[in-house]
Amino acid sequence: MAYASKEVYEFVEKQSGDKIIERRTCKLSGEQFPIYQREKELLEKISPTINGKKESYLLPKYCYRVRMIRREIFRNEKKFYSATCARTGKKEISLVHDSVRDILAPKDWHDEDFSKYGVDYSGDFYNDLKKLYKSVPYLPRYITSSENSDYCNQSFNEKNCYLCVGGQESENCLYTTHDVRSKYVIDSY
Repeated sequence: MAYASKEVYEFVEKQSGDKIIERRTCKLSGEQFPIYQREKELLEKISPTINGKKESYLLPKYCYRVRMIRREIFRNEKKFYSATCARTGKKEISLVHDSVRDILAPKDWHDEDFSKYGVDYSGDFYNDLKKLYKSVPYLPRYITSSENSDYCNQSFNEKNCYLCVGGQESENCLYTTHDVRSKYVIDSY
């Protein structure tokens, strides 16, 4: 199923004045999608210069829908894993499995000297970024000043909460997202 039809892309081109300079086929979905002139110009503008050499970003190989899905897959805020702290060996509740990346318990992570992690530039920016990403220990979840709320993430000052994400100063809540100063709430967004 196409994310948008050829007619929609041409309508966008006409309305925005942004010329379609190329049409591509998505490597994953097989869907046809356009490359607009401004998209190419933006990629050229934001391409980094490393060691005095301009490293150009490549034009997309995937359609808009597949790129969106790939970005969202990278982010995890609600699936928890049992993992082991790489420093202490203690079990932790984590957003990544310890087979993917080393994790450090929150106290150890905040005490870590991150200046020792680094990768010498080899000429392949994305490969070096991947090496760096895998070498730096991960903070298992983001919780500040919470009590009895181990299975929460991105939470501040929560008390007796379970599977709550993005909450602040809430008490006795279950399965909530972005709850603020809530009490006795179940299954809300």
